[in-house]
Amino acid sequence: MPAFVRFAVVGGIGFVVDAGLLELLRALGAPALLARIPAICGALVMTWLLNRTFSFGTKTRPSLAEFVAYASVSAVSAAVNYLIFTVLVLADLHPIAAVAIATAITMVLNFTGYRKLVFRRP
Repeated sequence: MPAFVRFAVVGGIGFVVDAGLLELLRALGAPALLARIPAICGALVMTWLLNRTFSFGTKTRPSLAEFVAYASVSAVSAAVNYLIFTVLVLADLHPIAAVAIATAITMVLNFTGYRKLVFRRP
C-alpha cells in the first residue's frame, strides 16, 4: 500500500480524534473556535505515533527531536487548517463539516512536510 494511502488512513483516524474532541468540548460548553485548539493538539500526538510507524515505516524509537520536527510541520499546517476552519464556522458551517473541509485542504501540505522534513530516508 502506498505511503500516501496509509497516511490518508491515519488522517481519517486523526479526523475522528479531532472531531470527537471538538464535539466533546462543545458539549461541555466550550465555543467551537476555542475547543478546536486542544482537539488539534490531541489529533497531532495520535497521528505522530501512527504516522511514524504505519505511514512512513520508521523503525527507530520515538524521540523528542522527531516529535519537535513533527510538531513544527504540524504547526504550519494547523495554522492554515485553523484559519480555514474559522472562516467556515463564522460563515455558519457546522463545525464538523468545517473540520473535514479544512483537513482535506491541508492534507497534502502535511504529507509533503512530514515526508521531506520529518521522516526522511537516509
